[in-house]
Amino acid sequence: MLGHDDGYFTGNQEQSNFFLENVQAVMRSFKAEVVYEDSTDAKTGEVRHFLSYKVPFKNADEEVNILVIAKDITDIKRLKIQAEFNEKRLNYVLETTQEGVWDWDINAGKVFHNQYWFTLTGLNESQSSFDDFEACILVEDRAKVQTALKNCLEGDSKYCAEFRIHRPDGQVIWVLDRGEVVERDALGKPLRMIGAAQDITQQKYDKHQIEQLAFYDPLTSLPNRRLLHQCLERTIIYNQQHHSVAAVMFLDLDNFKMLNDTQGHAFGDLLLVEVAHRLKAAIVQENTIARFGGDEFVMVINKLDLNHSAAAQQVFDIAKHVHMALSKPFFLTSNIPGVEKGIHVEHQLTASIGVVIFNGRNFTEVDELLKLADLALYRAKTEGRNQTVIFDPSMQQDLWAAQQLQNNFRKAIGQNQFELFYQPQFNDERRIIGLEALIRWPVPSPNKDLALVEYISPSDFIPMAEETGLILPLGIWVLTHACQQITSWQSHPILKDMTVSVNISAKQLWQPNFIEQVCEIVKQAGLKPAQLKLEITESVLLNDVVDTIHKLHVLKELGIHISLDDFGTGYSSLSYLKRLPVNEIKIDQSFIRDLMTDESDSIMVKAIVDLSKNFGIGVIAEGVETEEQFNQLLLFGCRQFQGYFFSKPLSLLQLKAFVGLLSA
Repeated sequence: MLGHDDGYFTGNQEQSNFFLENVQAVMRSFKAEVVYEDSTDAKTGEVRHFLSYKVPFKNADEEVNILVIAKDITDIKRLKIQAEFNEKRLNYVLETTQEGVWDWDINAGKVFHNQYWFTLTGLNESQSSFDDFEACILVEDRAKVQTALKNCLEGDSKYCAEFRIHRPDGQVIWVLDRGEVVERDALGKPLRMIGAAQDITQQKYDKHQIEQLAFYDPLTSLPNRRLLHQCLERTIIYNQQHHSVAAVMFLDLDNFKMLNDTQGHAFGDLLLVEVAHRLKAAIVQENTIARFGGDEFVMVINKLDLNHSAAAQQVFDIAKHVHMALSKPFFLTSNIPGVEKGIHVEHQLTASIGVVIFNGRNFTEVDELLKLADLALYRAKTEGRNQTVIFDPSMQQDLWAAQQLQNNFRKAIGQNQFELFYQPQFNDERRIIGLEALIRWPVPSPNKDLALVEYISPSDFIPMAEETGLILPLGIWVLTHACQQITSWQSHPILKDMTVSVNISAKQLWQPNFIEQVCEIVKQAGLKPAQLKLEITESVLLNDVVDTIHKLHVLKELGIHISLDDFGTGYSSLSYLKRLPVNEIKIDQSFIRDLMTDESDSIMVKAIVDLSKNFGIGVIAEGVETEEQFNQLLLFGCRQFQGYFFSKPLSLLQLKAFVGLLSA
């Protein structure tokens, strides 16, 4: 029959067109119809009479189909044959649609099902009543199904419900069940209802997976940044409508990178999962916890007190609860591919939290809220970490000042505005033996007196340069000018033999072409490599230790000296000291400051001096400010010194005058 219409068989094209228009009209109206039809065969003249049931339905792909049952009432025998044929054809159609079709005789309480309905539900043919089916529906979904059925039976709406059924084999599946009343009595009482059910478990699973990928963090299963954005939008609207108060708490794990670098990212991931669990336990359910990215989490706290001071106290109480939850040790055990099974790591953690409190009138943009909370977080970190700071408007002024500083710093690099000062280094005979190059950033005096020059403290711009990556061009500038300066002293009787120390940022050393950069600068300056000393800190070991040590070996083999600065303040000094190709250790000034009053500092300094001797490494004490400190260091066996007791950092003019006095 495929490809042909009724007229092909009867020769009656006008009649065929009528049948076609009729079924199309039924499909368009999507209402079942019962009609009487005559069929005349133009070839034989034979006329037949039919009672036709025409029921439109949608398949699993939401495509409109029509089911037509035509009953030939001309001849009983022929009707039986035709009915059997129609039944087979109907069963074939119903089974191929992968839908469990049901026909409910409401008065009799009987339900007819096709075979696929039993396959779908797992019931057998003796369990075909409506009560049997209802018993399979999960208890928490039954009210929803009953309401949908009631609305259909008592009104004109169609029946449609998504619910779960518990199959006899123990499997729980999702079902989409649809139907409608196809027959009512004269009073409108429903007599017959036809529908179809289909298994939508896979669709539900796929939808859930898509939602998880789109809105949830795959590692912690917390809402991601996208879902957080929607949550904040809803909170802002709620605040505006109900005049309520809420807060955004921006949390960052302190020194999280240390765990990643020392134990690997697998343990870092384990820690993030555990942190998520503790945050969920510490924050009440009506609030939102999201993973913002990396080691950053955001909490949205709803329904705070309308009084700002009271709301702030509530936030501090919640933050205190979070700090306490995270302060307990984390015990991490490897259970991931690529990590040896059974490795246990204990990790202690702190967190910094920035907060912004908002209502329906202030801060009505999501991005603004997050920016201000992040700004408060930044303040919490700069104030020592493991703190909670609530945003106030003065922070915006500080942010503007920081941005101005960064813009001016970029211009200063491009316009060569920096200067190098030099702090002399001395031996135990108080003779100058070397210099440390120190960056200075001069700015015009506010009273416009050109004779006066003020300097921005390195502590104000070096951290910003590190954070923004501007330390790389700055580091090249310092190294280039220091090398050129050494070369320019070749005719000076004292300075010509000076070794100059230059501080090298870890980010500089991590650059793939760092060695080539140093070699080119030394070559261009015409400098003896032995007159250059590169000062590094233990932070260089936080990246690729093997690559870092290799670079230091190459530089040392070229004749360049390597000095380990701020020794004793890091976490890996002793474990890596024997592997690092350093010529010298600098004892950090924090130990020298209280050398005469703090016994532990005195013991530490003595131990560092002895350690350097055992390793055959030179040692220099920085921050020496008094005669007593100098004499005590001599007793310990230290032979090189730097500090205000000998000289402060000097400009070029001051340095030449100072050296001149020493030689006089």
